[in-house]
Amino acid sequence: LTLLGFPYPVSVIWADTQLAQTATVGDRLFLWNTGAGKYDIENYQAGTKNDPDAWSSIVISDIAPGVGFFYDNTSGAAVPVTETKSYDWP
Repeated sequence: LTLLGFPYPVSVIWADTQLAQTATVGDRLFLWNTGAGKYDIENYQAGTKNDPDAWSSIVISDIAPGVGFFYDNTSGAAVPVTETKSYDWP
């Protein structure tokens, strides 16, 4: 379980991040939901014959600037995180 955050001062759609797009089956994302007083959890699940592998429910649609989250990489392999700057100003 690793504590991470999006490194830029803008919101990001979780599914558009490099980390979300390179997930392996079994990986999990934990993001605190202040309103509910609990963590929202997304699971990366195996697909079926007609559906690709995907995140479970996309309850977590975007991550605000300055918000951290926990990521559970269940494969045990190192996961490099290199996010592209998502805005034009310096």
